[in-house]
Amino acid sequence: MDRNGLSTQLLDTTKPISPAVNQMRVLHLLRTRGSLSRADIARSTNLTKATASRIISELMSRNLVREVGMGTLRRGRRPILYVFNTASAIALGIEVHQKECQAVVTELDATPLRSYAVPLPDTRVTTLLDALEGLVATVRREFGQDLVGIGLGIPGIYDYQRETVVLAEHLEWTHVELAKMIRERLNLNVYVVNRANAAALGEKWYGAGRGCDDLVFINIGSGIKAGLIVGGSLFSGTNGAAGEIGHMTIALDGPPCVCGKRGCLESLASTRAIVERVKILARAGKALGSGGFPSPSIDALTRQDVLAAAEAGDPAVLEVLREAGNYIGIAVGNLINVFNPKRVILGGLASQAPAIFLEAIKRAAELHAFAIPWQAADIVVAELGRDAVDIGAAALLLSVYLQPSSSPMSVALSEFLQPGRPRATA
Repeated sequence: MDRNGLSTQLLDTTKPISPAVNQMRVLHLLRTRGSLSRADIARSTNLTKATASRIISELMSRNLVREVGMGTLRRGRRPILYVFNTASAIALGIEVHQKECQAVVTELDATPLRSYAVPLPDTRVTTLLDALEGLVATVRREFGQDLVGIGLGIPGIYDYQRETVVLAEHLEWTHVELAKMIRERLNLNVYVVNRANAAALGEKWYGAGRGCDDLVFINIGSGIKAGLIVGGSLFSGTNGAAGEIGHMTIALDGPPCVCGKRGCLESLASTRAIVERVKILARAGKALGSGGFPSPSIDALTRQDVLAAAEAGDPAVLEVLREAGNYIGIAVGNLINVFNPKRVILGGLASQAPAIFLEAIKRAAELHAFAIPWQAADIVVAELGRDAVDIGAAALLLSVYLQPSSSPMSVALSEFLQPGRPRATA
């Protein structure tokens, strides 16, 4: 596994297979088939009985596999059965927002067990570290199990090679060695990932991207960011900046963006831009006049207020959402032309906005996409909602934890984690 993501290439049977790969193959088999004997494992993986027995012993020493009783045979000695011990430890998947952290505790196969929301009074790194320390203490107290580490999804550009948050505009962070700081503070394994990348992997494993190795996940929020999966692996670019579609120029004479340029997608179609546009119309008496919508103070208008006005049928608000959808659709069409994905998954606002928003995206995407890649692509709404980033971040952390230190993992973690769907969180 490289630092940018997970390889899902098929195993080359002409080359020696590393012990790490064989261990992951056995875990995958136990994950998908349930209780099996050593002989069953050897037959199903084409390993020798001695190799299968050695792997089971190694995994049991790490508490990743446990005995569950005896199998049945018509004659001879009954075999011992083994299962993947997913409940032997827990992991934390966390998404960082401007005003809170959203977290999920998972088992070792990224199955979520419980969710938490931790408020952040400000965006200082020290405030986040304090919040994480408190959350970890709470989780340890409530679960009483070994916590193997934290997968952290952050907004912004993350350089995986240097383990540095290069830029997180909305948190006002630059060049923050976040993983190192968390390790020193909490003495835990940490894997930091851009949250759009984490969500892309979460949707691939458990959501709208199941079975799809070429996809684009687009998070539409206060920023707009894409997570790219190409050939089954995350594509993060040279220094972690791939997928910054929020700074794709859509309108040359458009409004200024936080990046200092003009006409960026984010300045036209982010939730922040949508709310500001509705505020302008409301001050001019052209919006929020629909009956049935309790108009808040214009200055205090929020994303949820805009959605409520749209639900009430406010024509001006619906038009703002249609325009924003059109801008996003232009970007989607260009992404389809460049990456030729099988699926484009829309998260964030797309799962809450009225139908006019998604319709505008699809219509503009078709208009701006080349016919051949367009015919191969589906545009769908994300299935995991707010859990996508948490699950993806936890799963990436678990991929590191489950990898034996002696050898890099080269079997597809997506194949290992994908079967089944996560249980509902409490």
